[in-house]
Amino acid sequence: MHGIWWLVASLIILIIIPFSLKQDIKKGKKRTDLFINNCSLAVVFLVTIAQFFRSILSSKNMHFFDQLLLLTIVFFVVLPLVGILIFHIKEDIKKWQNPREYKLYFLYKIRYVLIAMLAVMVAITGYRFYVIFKVVFA
Repeated sequence: MHGIWWLVASLIILIIIPFSLKQDIKKGKKRTDLFINNCSLAVVFLVTIAQFFRSILSSKNMHFFDQLLLLTIVFFVVLPLVGILIFHIKEDIKKWQNPREYKLYFLYKIRYVLIAMLAVMVAITGYRFYVIFKVVFA
């Protein structure tokens, strides 16, 4: 019975994604902004599909599906996000050096602390992906 609810949730998210894209396109957002804004909806959609399949597939088939799902998320979500980060890093560095880009001046003063915190978060996320990869492909 729980599988039906996961299927309904995935269908609702599948309906929401085009409306979200259409609204963002009307606002005139760039392609990278479209991808970043709707990336979380795509991941939630994949997770709801995985939960649906978990309720109907055997353990052996589900293990294969988990591997496929992880690789799909890595290739179609994580790698494009890393590419966007690398592509935009030069212009972001210029913005970090300009105090007028900050709404609050004290953020300009502690920008290196904020950048270090962001780097730590990225490292932790990379480690978590490594652990998930080891568990799924063990």
